[in-house]
Amino acid sequence: MKLALFLYCSIIFIESVKADLIMVEVYGQPTTTKKVYSSNGKSWNECMAECYYAQSCVAAWKNGSTCYTFDYWLMGPITQTKEINESIVAFKVENKGGECPSGINPPTFGNKNATGSLYIDSDPKIAPVWVHYNIYYTKGSWKLNYKVDRICGEYEYDGFVSHADSTVTCSFVWYNENTGGFTYSEMKETCDEYSYGMAGFKYKEDVAMFEAKKYLVKIKDTRAYVRVDGIRTAACQKTPKTAYCMSEKDPTGRMTPSPFPGLFFYIRTPTMSPKLHISLLFLLLLIPNAQSSGYLEIRLKSPFLLNATVTITEDIYFPTNKRVFNVPLVPDHTRILTNVPVKFHRPGTVLINSGPVDKFGLHFATIRSDRWNTKQMIIAPDEMKLPFTGFRIDVKCDRNWHGPYCDKFCNDNHAKIINRRCTHNATLGCPLMLSGPNCDVPLLQTESTCPCVNHGYCVSEFLNPLDTVDRSICECGVGFEGEHCEEKEYDYADAIQFGMHGGPEKVFTEFFERSSVDNELRYLYH
Repeated sequence: MKLALFLYCSIIFIESVKADLIMVEVYGQPTTTKKVYSSNGKSWNECMAECYYAQSCVAAWKNGSTCYTFDYWLMGPITQTKEINESIVAFKVENKGGECPSGINPPTFGNKNATGSLYIDSDPKIAPVWVHYNIYYTKGSWKLNYKVDRICGEYEYDGFVSHADSTVTCSFVWYNENTGGFTYSEMKETCDEYSYGMAGFKYKEDVAMFEAKKYLVKIKDTRAYVRVDGIRTAACQKTPKTAYCMSEKDPTGRMTPSPFPGLFFYIRTPTMSPKLHISLLFLLLLIPNAQSSGYLEIRLKSPFLLNATVTITEDIYFPTNKRVFNVPLVPDHTRILTNVPVKFHRPGTVLINSGPVDKFGLHFATIRSDRWNTKQMIIAPDEMKLPFTGFRIDVKCDRNWHGPYCDKFCNDNHAKIINRRCTHNATLGCPLMLSGPNCDVPLLQTESTCPCVNHGYCVSEFLNPLDTVDRSICECGVGFEGEHCEEKEYDYADAIQFGMHGGPEKVFTEFFERSSVDNELRYLYH
């Protein structure tokens, strides 16, 4: 029997929290739009929003009916113009604690260069990168320089995988077919040379990634197998070199997560081919997990300058886990408080305090929203009370989590690699508008295909990852459920409570009754 030993090293990175970015407008005009992404029919606000939500975009410009969004590697010099030219460019820059640009040549803050950081993981075939950039002003133009930090370093990696705890593992594999293989010292020396760490299977996703490589499939010999040298039995810890402990009979051969630095063995008989072919095929990682993963997103709007605060608690009668956020509002601009972690299957409260409103003699006004169960939901009344003109709460799932309670895991990036998408059931399905074993048959939105109601959408679903036959199901929007989205979900949110405080009660009662306005954030238009 001949032994081929794999050396497996890895780097584990934590995905840093995304910088707080804003769009800052200047009077300017690009010197070139070559190869720049463009689209038509958008308003200026929609054009800026398109850049804001695009991971690699740093600037937006609208010329006539055409919106141009500039990726960091395509942005050339932006020539400064005057208001009379009616040409505006918006830069995406870091927001320094909510302050407005104060430099002579915006978007600078205190005459310092504007900066920004982009976390880019939109291409599932490429490991994530951080892009750090500066926007500086020189000789009548704004220019940009940037530095790219690659999560997996500058060397060619064998694979990478993201975990639910926001870490990313990059793997590097060496192998040989010498009888002796790598010694522990050689293993450590090789990993140290590249500043990597000796790796074991700490995460279930790591196991799935290694299995998805399908090394043995290429060998096409049923007598070949892979063993992972992990935590040994007590007997084999004492006598690791015995024939039993070096064979496939040792229980450590099972592919289970272990923090122990791993050695991967490929074992074959002498009659097998001397070549080992490595496949770089990824499969979808489906990880059963009982936990939920999601967040609150709160939008506020007012025609007045307000020093508002948002207090978020769990439970209602006996609040716990109290968190207070300062949310300064400027007239007629929507402010978004997002990525606030939330516990599902639990009640909770959001309390908005406007702070003083001198125009009306108000000490403060409040909005209170109680919910008796937390799941994917939208809380947005039809009407508001001044001094607020817009209010909305969205409970959303984190990336790769699905279902009403955000408790079903399906890796969206890995699904795309095999031309699939994750459904709301966290199962695999064809891309939207397609169906069939190869996802090449148009899926029509007709009553005969699947009669979805209440704006439900007909999609393809494979019940199991290895199924070759799909079925059509309805994906319901938030607020509806049932096989055809025919049932309205139970509304766990109480009616919004508005309050006003300060001044004579009669005056405020009269003002309160006359201060109703339409909620400008009841619906979001994209």
